[in-house]
Amino acid sequence: GSMDIPLLPMEPPAAVVVPARRHTVPARLTRARVDDEEARIEGSSRIVNLAVGALMVVGAVFHLFPLTLSHVIVAVYIIIFGAATALLEFQIPPQVARYASFLFSFIGRGVFYIFVGSLLIEVGIMDKIIGTIVGAVGIAYVALEFIPSIEPPQNMREADGGWGAEQV
Repeated sequence: GSMDIPLLPMEPPAAVVVPARRHTVPARLTRARVDDEEARIEGSSRIVNLAVGALMVVGAVFHLFPLTLSHVIVAVYIIIFGAATALLEFQIPPQVARYASFLFSFIGRGVFYIFVGSLLIEVGIMDKIIGTIVGAVGIAYVALEFIPSIEPPQNMREADGGWGAEQV
């Protein structure tokens, strides 16, 4: 035979009231402070991007040696990438927004920097140092993509949003 399990009458648990968390900007974070913070992030990202562009060019010069055809070809590409990275801080040609829209998100730019950094790490000690720095900045940018409170600076947000942009 089957066993009958006696059911004891139980009272339903008392409702647990959890106060709803409201996502409001604290009063002390005025519009001016938010604008200030955005300007600070934009300024520091501009400096970082200019430095990375310059490092790419310098790293490419070190990458030329020993002088072989493959080193020259890779160095020329990295010089172009470095110059473009630096120049993007001043003006954004519409072709770049259209064909290299990945540069307008933290994750896209981060992966690009990791790629160029890995190209640089090859022969000399300077190559390794510069490639590591460029790659590390790339890793930091990829991490920033996953911190929702940090918005990409204006010059890294194109009108079309670019790849990886939030669709709102």
